[in-house]
Amino acid sequence: MKHTLMILLLCASASVFAQSPKVYQVSKAKGDPLLLEVFAKVVEMERKQTPSKDFEVSHKVGEGRWVVYGRKDHTYAANRLQSIGGDSGGGVYMGSTTDYSKPFLLVSKPPLNVATGQIISVQCTDTGKTEDINGETLRVMEIESEPDLTKEEFIARLKAGRTWSLQNFKPSPCFKCGGDGKLGAMDQYAKCQDCGGKGGTQIVWIVKW
Repeated sequence: MKHTLMILLLCASASVFAQSPKVYQVSKAKGDPLLLEVFAKVVEMERKQTPSKDFEVSHKVGEGRWVVYGRKDHTYAANRLQSIGGDSGGGVYMGSTTDYSKPFLLVSKPPLNVATGQIISVQCTDTGKTEDINGETLRVMEIESEPDLTKEEFIARLKAGRTWSLQNFKPSPCFKCGGDGKLGAMDQYAKCQDCGGKGGTQIVWIVKW
């Protein structure tokens, strides 16, 4: 009984250990090739902090200025003719998922390389301003042009106490099978149930200075 209890406790401890977050200290990672991957993952996370909005491009009204329609899932328009000047190319969309009741003026610096009818997903903010375009008042949406996090900013933020938690970054080798994905000869090389045969389990990486 005691022996069985000890085995259960050891298995539980191993499971907890395998799931424990891994702390990655950048201050001790000089020359570590993994540091570039960590930095790239942090940059990707920072990009995702601002949610993207989907638009369908109508037509250009100036350098870096486009009339667009906000997209809205499950909203179908039987048809919509172009009503805000410009050419009518792409103005009729049968059975489209675009919500044509909401036209916007999208402003971008530098200008976007887009075309009429193109679906775009961009990070932008509602400026709260409006502009009159060919007799119709449109709300102005501005694309955020904030550059990606630089290596210098990354280090500065870490030194100031910032940390990042990375999900689905690098798996930890499975404690039970040692990363093989299968058990030993005594278990007839059966697939490891702890990791599902993958050889590793996903853990959280804590990035700090």
